[in-house]
Formats: sequence, structure tokens, C-alpha cells
Amino acid sequence: MLVIWLAREPADRCSLGCGRLLGLAADVLLGTWFGAHACRLVVIAFIVRRFRARLRFFILWQQSLAVGALLLNDRIVILMLRSFSTPTSPDVLFWLPALVGMLLWPLLVIALDDLRQRLRARGAG
Repeated sequence: MLVIWLAREPADRCSLGCGRLLGLAADVLLGTWFGAHACRLVVIAFIVRRFRARLRFFILWQQSLAVGALLLNDRIVILMLRSFSTPTSPDVLFWLPALVGMLLWPLLVIALDDLRQRLRARGAG
């Protein structure tokens, strides 16, 4: 959801601060060491903000590939953060969220675009 907010909303509504606040909230709710989720979500927010214009003009399957690469980068950041505390060796399931996110991206974009159009039609009519 953060990627969609960052890609679709103006910079003054959702920026790196959104990633930091959502990450800190996730740290508190999940009981992870403070700043772990915040760090990875700020990295995601930075990359999406940097390439926002390009991402918006990709067709849907290209967006899916870009989001898959972004989520793969997120998994690498998680692996780096975990390696600071304990040596880790990820299994295949560790990489699965990047693939699932890439495959679900088109469905999420279509559903949210449909919802946005319905809300606009309701507000105008």
C-alpha cells in the first residue's frame, strides 16, 4: 500500500515521513527492534519517490516487474538488517513475498483505480 500511496499521491501528502511513521508503528505493533521496519520502508519510499514519474508511465506488467524488483530490494534490506544481530541464511520462503507482491500488483492497481472512479462518480453525481 505504501508503494501505491507514494506512486499515486502528490509528494506533500505522502513522502519519506509516511514510510518512517508506518515503519515505527509496525515496529511497536510487531515487537521488532525499534527502527527495523522504519529503515526498510524509508528505503522503499526513497526509491519510489525517485522513480515515481517513470513508474506511473509504465504499462501494468512493467509496473509489476518494477514493483517486484523493489520488493526484492526490500527483502535484501531485511536480510542485511537481520545479519547485524544474528547470521542468517534465508530459505526459499523468505523470497516469496517479493514474488507474491509482484503478482498481486495488477489486481491491486485495478481494484483501487475502480474504487477511485466510483468515488469520483459518486461525488460528482
